[in-house]
Amino acid sequence: MKPFAILLSLCHAVTAGTISGRVFDPSGAAVAGAKIRVVQLDAAQQNWSTGTAGDGRFEIISLPEGNFELQVLAPGFAFYRRGASLRGADPRVEINAVMRMGEIQESIKVTALGRPASAGPQRIRVGGNIQPARLLSQVRPEYPESAKRAGTEGTAVFRAVIGKDGAVADLAPMTGVDKELSGAAAAAIRQWKYQPALLNGQPVEIVTVVEVAFRLSE
Repeated sequence: MKPFAILLSLCHAVTAGTISGRVFDPSGAAVAGAKIRVVQLDAAQQNWSTGTAGDGRFEIISLPEGNFELQVLAPGFAFYRRGASLRGADPRVEINAVMRMGEIQESIKVTALGRPASAGPQRIRVGGNIQPARLLSQVRPEYPESAKRAGTEGTAVFRAVIGKDGAVADLAPMTGVDKELSGAAAAAIRQWKYQPALLNGQPVEIVTVVEVAFRLSE
């Protein structure tokens, strides 16, 4: 190898990359104190961490050449991830991450005396999402009499929008379940009242996942 080629090879070997940028909320305000993590997607699988400053800025330097994923985690916001590739003589990537409001989850179990038609309880999925909105008033669903007589059980899962006034503004089923059970759950959920989520002191809409488990017990 010629000396000039050797010099180029050495320069390429010591090239260090940078991933930097800012983190904003949906209104365009900077998000301070967000946790930043950069994960190398190549064989090495290394990772680097930092946090955002008061103006939402972050910077991670001395990264090797390769493919990466930027991850941002901040209380009250959904998990953010984005890919980045560092290549060339001066690899630098700047990313402005706009966070979305996080989802919350509510679960409720409705029990009644009766004999299940089939043995074996269904497993309820438990979420661990941050809750920027707080449930203030919860109307419990009634177990439909016809469903009890038929020994019908099931879990109704809904995706709901909590409005700026704390009311359930929209409700959509996410999984198939007995229509009577689904209807009874929906009728109760529409009456629930929340303390709305706040963004910079202002009420905002937020999405919640609600699970209502109907179970019979002898």
